[in-house]
Formats: sequence, structure tokens, C-alpha cells
Amino acid sequence: MFEGATAFNQNLGLWYITLDSMIVDNTATDRTIGTISAQSALLQGHNPTYTLDIGSDYFEINSATNTLLLKDGASVTADTYDITINASGSSLFGNSNSESFEITVTGIIISPPDTVAPVIDITGDNHATVDLNDTYTDAGATCTDETDGILAVTSDGTVDTSVLGTYTITYTCSDSADNKTTDTRTVTVIDPTIPTNAVIAGTAFLDTDNNGIRDDGEPGIADHAMITHDYATQQTSATLTASDGVYAFEYSTIGATSLIQTGFYPLGHLLSTPQWFDYVIPQEDSPSIFDIGFYMVSPEEMATVDIIVYSDDNLNGVRDLGEAGISNLDDFYIYTYVYGPADGATLLTGNNATDDHGKITIDVPPADFGVFVNTTYLADAGYIWYTTIYERSDGVTEPKLYDPGISIIRSPGFDSTHTVTIGLAPS
Repeated sequence: MFEGATAFNQNLGLWYITLDSMIVDNTATDRTIGTISAQSALLQGHNPTYTLDIGSDYFEINSATNTLLLKDGASVTADTYDITINASGSSLFGNSNSESFEITVTGIIISPPDTVAPVIDITGDNHATVDLNDTYTDAGATCTDETDGILAVTSDGTVDTSVLGTYTITYTCSDSADNKTTDTRTVTVIDPTIPTNAVIAGTAFLDTDNNGIRDDGEPGIADHAMITHDYATQQTSATLTASDGVYAFEYSTIGATSLIQTGFYPLGHLLSTPQWFDYVIPQEDSPSIFDIGFYMVSPEEMATVDIIVYSDDNLNGVRDLGEAGISNLDDFYIYTYVYGPADGATLLTGNNATDDHGKITIDVPPADFGVFVNTTYLADAGYIWYTTIYERSDGVTEPKLYDPGISIIRSPGFDSTHTVTIGLAPS
């Protein structure tokens, strides 16, 4: 009776696919999104087969329950995904039909991009030497990455042992995120039959015009510490400049590489030249000159630090009304360092003792400073350290309750006033 009823057959052939939920939590244990079905029970009773035409990278259908699920381990990075579900079944209702849906995924956790470069570790001496006409075999390098683990290293550069001189081997390593790092080894070809007595020398000087060059008339700085560090032996030596600011180091190891650097900064001064120099010892007797220049900080750049020492009678860490300042505490009890960019510090000697109100005022250049409490001497004077409070020039206060030694390290900045309040208690 239905023969030739084309329009009727076509209407029955549409499965009218429905999905009762279109949202899923990526962090949930249950990955079910919703149940797929035909719009009418009559059509659903003919057991249609549902498949994914679009979206199978992230989603899947459980054919036993006709449920749509978010795949376990799917690397979802977007909030929404478009999918297409296809239905097929009895020829009575047509061969196949499809419907598109937008699925919302919540709880997406996106890992931050890998921006950390791998680390190269050069095997053996980084400043190697080889005798003239000997064979040089490079020891290579290793590379590790916090994400990818151990990685391959490529090297570039050759050493011609028939020619005296210094050569460079460059190592390169990249991780899967294209973060790249390089490092180098210097190799010096030497003639062991030629003696050497190389000298590194220079002058620590006052760079009055702050141009990084020692000009005529700029005086040397006497008794300034200069430091040398031999990379091969890991030995460090130091010397003081003479009355004219001159220093000198002698070397007998050909091809060794040393670090020449300044020690503590003169009070009220900052560097106008590089802080250190890497230097390869040549086969020559003439000295190599490395001058170190300092310029005086102008008064308007100086910062003021008020140090106030008081008796914290109720041990509450705060100076209350009536708690008196402690006078006549000098450098043996409370002393201050100023830190330059170098690994060192300049002691602010000559500080007056605390006045009748327990106060010392000092001027410091634009560098970090530290206030130290000598607990041993305080105990001899009948006190113990209890607390330190640092008030910055912007009015912010910071308690320093953990260390009586280094209580403050903070950059004062230019033309500013900082207060360090130190509470002591009777021992």
C-alpha cells in the first residue's frame, strides 16, 4: 500500500538525531556528555547505529549505551568543539542521516609554554691546552632539559695544533620547544719549549669624568683589593693596589685562563669599567693591562639610612611609647655594609656611636645595603637581639624576625631616607 509513496519514505528516513546534553567537565572522572537518540520512540526502536563523522579526535560513542563521551587523555585546549553524529539503520528509514552539535568543555588545564632552554655541561676543562703538533681530541659536552631530559649536542669548530693560538669549540643544543642554548670551550695550542712569565697588571683609578677610560691626571686608588681566579686550578689569589693604584699578578701556566676582578667598592663609588675580565695567559713576557675605574656618587644620589636601637621592654617587636633608645653602641655592636654589583661589600667604618636617643644616621650610595647585629658583643654588653623592622622610603614596613646577622638587603635608591629599627632586650 506504500508503494510509490516517496515523500513518506523520505520523511521516515530522517532519524531526527538528538543529544540530551552538550557540556562536559574535563576534570571529572565521568567523561559522559549525553545520550544520543532519534526524535521518536518508533524510529529509535529500529536500533539505529550512531557514528562520529567529525570530532573523533576528542570524542567517542559508546555503541552499547548510545552515549557520547570525552575521550580519556584527550588534549583539549578549546572551550567548544563542533561534532557531527551520523545515524544509519533499517533501509525502511533511509541509509544515513547526520546532525551537528557544539560541545562545551569546561575545566581545561593548559600547560604553560616551555620557554626554558636546556643546559649544556662541558666535559673536562673548559679552558684546555694542547701542545704544538700534538693531537687534540675534544672531550665534548652533555645537554639536559627539564622537560625533555637528555638531549643530543652538536659541536662546531676545529683546533689546528700546527699553529699556535687560541681556538673555540661551540656546542649547541635545542629542545622540542625550539629553545636553544650554546656554550663554548677555548683551546690554546702552546709550545711547551718556550718559557713564559706572563704578567697581568693594571690600575684601580678614580674616573673623575666617568667615561670608563683612565685619562691624564686621574689618580690611582691605593690599598684596593684585586682578585684573580685560575679556572684550571680553581685557586683564587688577591693583592692590594700600591700607593699609585697599580696591581700585578704573575703567571707561569701557559694557556691558563683566569678571571681578573675588583674586590670591594670604595665607599661612595660605583664602577665605570667592567667588573671583571677573562684572560688567557699568553706565551709572552709583556704585561697585559686591565684598568679598573670608579666614579664618585654625587650627593643627590646618596640615600640616608637612620638606624634606631631601643630596649624592647615588653618583647612585642614594636617600639612602644616610653621604650628608651640605647646609646653608645658603636661599630662593634651595630655595623653596616654597602653592596656593589660585585660579590663583595664595603664596611661603612667610622660610624658614630648611637646618640642619646639610640640613633645613628649614615649616607649610602645607590646600592644594596645590609645592617648587621653583632650578637656576641651585645651579649657582653648585657643585651640580646630581639627584632628588626625595616621601613622603606615609600613608607612600607617589613619585619625581619628571622636573622640577627643580615637584617636588611635592599636598594635605597636615590635621595631617599630609610629607617631600620632594632629592638634589643636585656640578657
